[in-house]
Amino acid sequence: MGVELEPTHPSEINHPCENAQVMDDCTMSCNGVYGDLDLLDVDFYEFLQSPGRDVIVDLEGSIAPEELGFPHPYPLENPYLGLFDTSCNPIASNDDGGEGLNSRLVFEVPADGRFVLAASAFPDADFDGSHSSSGNYEIHISYVPDPASVSGRVVDALTSDPLPGAYADLLQCWDSVCTLFD
Repeated sequence: MGVELEPTHPSEINHPCENAQVMDDCTMSCNGVYGDLDLLDVDFYEFLQSPGRDVIVDLEGSIAPEELGFPHPYPLENPYLGLFDTSCNPIASNDDGGEGLNSRLVFEVPADGRFVLAASAFPDADFDGSHSSSGNYEIHISYVPDPASVSGRVVDALTSDPLPGAYADLLQCWDSVCTLFD
């Protein structure tokens, strides 16, 4: 990771990663986690989800509800999303994988159920605050839907004869990451 910069907002409580704000109240799908990014700022959140489940995380520029009192009444223009383990080791990041300039990650929740997300802005690939953007954002977490049941038989492509003992694995792929469904 890069050098940790001092946050510009004096009440910053969730920067650097070691100070991630714990979001234990988001144990199923989690919508409407709003934040406000300042210049040189990165916001880190630790989540608890069902171990082994595949989740979709979207980080979107959004106008936060007025009652939250954020200082920037406008959406973050180019969000950058990071995924870390609870020791703050980077696992994955995404810029522009969602709709427009928004970010999206799809991953399997680790065995302990805990992971850390970082909300920043492009071009801050090191998640050290090296960007020049500010604005509101919203984090959405949802489960990848389980596939519908599949039935059929495996046949020879040339003869259409059944292949005894053959089987097929069902994979679900998102952004070049595939997961086997048992």
